[in-house]
Amino acid sequence: PSLGSRTEAVARSGRIAEADDGSYARWLGEKRDRAFCIAVLEMLVHVARAHAGIDARERELLGRVATGMGLTEDDVSRLAAG
Repeated sequence: PSLGSRTEAVARSGRIAEADDGSYARWLGEKRDRAFCIAVLEMLVHVARAHAGIDARERELLGRVATGMGLTEDDVSRLAAG
């Protein structure tokens, strides 16, 4: 997958995590492999961290997106800690 498609996935995932029931994250998880989903989650973590760290609301949104993509809370914790 190209960086452009990953960036688009990050943007959509962030918007949808706030406004949707998680169906886009689930769709993304079903259509893409685990490595792609980890890359999307990693970019979301970087974006959240760039704005004065990851607060509780952002952490919850990251968890919802990760779960929707078939990832785990451990994946979120590992990336958020790094």
